Amino acid sequence: MKTKTALIAFAALLFMTQEAFSAGDAFQSAVQLYSKQDYRSCVPLLENYIRANPTNKVAYCYLANCYFALGNYDQAKKLAEYVVVNFTMTQESASCGELIARIQAKMEKSQKSARKVSESQAATGMQRASSSHGGSIGGAFNIDSFIYTVRGNVDTGDVTPEFLQKVKAVVSSMPPNVLARLQHSGCKVCVTPRMADKLPGFSHQRPRGWDEDKSGKHVDGLFNGEVIICEHSISYKDDFEYVKNERYAGVLRHEMGHAVDWYYGRLSTTEELKHSYLLELARVDVDAREREIAYYAQKSDAGRSECFAELFGAMIGGGCSKYDSMLMASFPNTAKLIKEKVGI
Repeated sequence: MKTKTALIAFAALLFMTQEAFSAGDAFQSAVQLYSKQDYRSCVPLLENYIRANPTNKVAYCYLANCYFALGNYDQAKKLAEYVVVNFTMTQESASCGELIARIQAKMEKSQKSARKVSESQAATGMQRASSSHGGSIGGAFNIDSFIYTVRGNVDTGDVTPEFLQKVKAVVSSMPPNVLARLQHSGCKVCVTPRMADKLPGFSHQRPRGWDEDKSGKHVDGLFNGEVIICEHSISYKDDFEYVKNERYAGVLRHEMGHAVDWYYGRLSTTEELKHSYLLELARVDVDAREREIAYYAQKSDAGRSECFAELFGAMIGGGCSKYDSMLMASFPNTAKLIKEKVGI
């Protein structure tokens, strides 16, 4: 019942956008079926519409939610991730980020149920009770359920045990209160051999704020509802060479900063933090804004979001930029605000 209510509310929200009204008859027919909860009939209409209109982010959101309602969580997650990666800092991206969190919660609950059934066949009643108690939502932070890996291909292989342990060590060193809250909110950390093994469609897309000659293959970490960290990425110097991720610790702390921003209520979008960031950005040397900290001074919400993540990373052990000290000196009040809001 809660799922149906959430889906109907989501549809009502998107239907009010101008884009939904101007999308055309085919799209409107799909929306009408969606509002009647006829998700199965809605899917082919949306798929055909998207083939003809591949940039309509609202249609992707509807299709992702249709698959979610039909129980096809893998396909729903793929579509939601596509929106988060390709339409960043939009209402649709925010909605799909929330959908990803719900999917992860559903999948985790399903996995727990499957484990309990398996255990009940081989364990005593006391063991079953112990298993049920250990899986409670209100329990302490569990790093083994917080971090998971994905398989690689024949050429690259899987994530090495050594790299996985390094990632776990960095995560374990983070503030316990932050880890507990992120896990309770549904956040996870995915360790992947390469970005293409986790997000194949991202390989040939240019990441936000990156140079035009770079693509998802060069990315060694990102946040799209969950934190993704790569063991290997394409070298900046040679597009045919995969190199080891030597800066994984800083990248991981930075992406966890994005997770904190998101799961703590999109802190970087609050008026208080916007005001602090813009005031301090105005005082930064023009040359520094255009060179050393240009990535954190991007226009729109992107610069503020990246600045938040890097300041968080810098405060808990070091982010991914060699200009962290300059960033902290340039945004002292913003850093103080983040520290107060997050409790670190």
